[in-house]
Amino acid sequence: MQPFSYTALPGKVIFGSGALAQVADEIRALGCSRALLLSRGTMLEDGPASDVVGRYLNAGRVAGRGEVVWNDHATAPGSDSFRFAAVRVRNARGEVGDTFDRLSTIRAEIDFRKLGAHGKVGATIVLHNEEGVCVFSSLSNREPGWREALQPAGSYRATCEIPEGLLAEGRYRLSASLWRDHYQSLERIADAVQFSVHESPGERDDYFGEWHGVVRPALAWRTRPLDEGPHEDERGAGNFPSSP
Repeated sequence: MQPFSYTALPGKVIFGSGALAQVADEIRALGCSRALLLSRGTMLEDGPASDVVGRYLNAGRVAGRGEVVWNDHATAPGSDSFRFAAVRVRNARGEVGDTFDRLSTIRAEIDFRKLGAHGKVGATIVLHNEEGVCVFSSLSNREPGWREALQPAGSYRATCEIPEGLLAEGRYRLSASLWRDHYQSLERIADAVQFSVHESPGERDDYFGEWHGVVRPALAWRTRPLDEGPHEDERGAGNFPSSP
């Protein structure tokens, strides 16, 4: 079911797959200070909106350092096509953690269970920094052979590698989404895991000033006299002006 909403001010009700991802944003948009959590006619929670929504979104999952796991597939977030099993981040050695060296590859993993034999399930990650700025998003449809690959029912792991030397120093929040064919039945886990990135020893060399930018890629530089003419790997690139 595609998500849709019914508005009858001052209240709003959201239905359908993907509705879970909208709860926190809707609470903030409505300016609610108090929330009730109901289940089968019973009031489970009554308190500050942020606390109640947080407990609701975290229900049924086990969180650790750089990892969140749903052990019960029946209650895990998802749809009739898939269920989340885990979201985590690992370093280049394969260790799960929440602190990474800036010059180390970070591997984001989404474990899920595909419930039917037909169609395919894809994944998306979205990364925000501590200021709430979206750093990037990436979809698994960029995987080689994605369109031709078969995907029978079963357990899967979708992996995305964040290259070394890309992220600036700071704290990050990674959101994870699953979707089926044609990007339907989207289910998003906002801020599924959080992690920090710190500078690698010696990477500043002799510079101790401020670094600007949402990302800080370790780009290659080369400075050469123009009167030497273009280097072999620069010919035809159009990057260097000719000598006067």
